[in-house]
Amino acid sequence: PSAGAIAIGARPPLIAYNINLRSSEVDKARAIARTVRHSNGGLPHVKAIGVDLPSRRMVQVAMNLTDY
Repeated sequence: PSAGAIAIGARPPLIAYNINLRSSEVDKARAIARTVRHSNGGLPHVKAIGVDLPSRRMVQVAMNLTDY
């Protein structure tokens, strides 16, 4: 090879915390995520989304704690 590229990045570690709900109603997971996420006035340093897991017949609140 006559050319190439490399990219290196670093960030502090984060904690992923996922909660499965025995429900198929993704709106419930999204409402919980909206309540806890920092950008909506919830818990500091928390990013959260509600997702549907149809193959498992449940929904999930997926959260990342970005500073602890």
